[in-house]
Amino acid sequence: MPFTLHSQTEVAPLPVTMPTPTSEDPYARIDRLEQRLRQLRTLDKAITWEDFDGAPVASLPAKFRLPEIERYTGIGCHRIHLRLYSTIMRAHGLDEAQMIMLFPMSLSDDAQCWFASLDVSRRRTWDDLA
Repeated sequence: MPFTLHSQTEVAPLPVTMPTPTSEDPYARIDRLEQRLRQLRTLDKAITWEDFDGAPVASLPAKFRLPEIERYTGIGCHRIHLRLYSTIMRAHGLDEAQMIMLFPMSLSDDAQCWFASLDVSRRRTWDDLA
């Protein structure tokens, strides 16, 4: 199933169940979250996340597709990215917990490192992040 990201076409791999690595590398952590989301999207039922990697618990509609949002790299205005992300996710009917859970997938590079370095207590509400 193709999808567009950063003006490139990529193909989503088939879901594969793998043990979660113990690495604290922020890139590996984001990759695990993205892989888990792809796996859960293939299920034909409501998605419920356990407290995965310290992320807040949230459930997504069964047919939910992550909207295309340009990833924030840490360069440029972070407020514009936050407003854009919030507006798009709310337009798709997501609540605050769902927005927080998916937020790391809107980041890349230095911004992913920043998010991964945040204490879990600083990512419990949207106001904590914004």
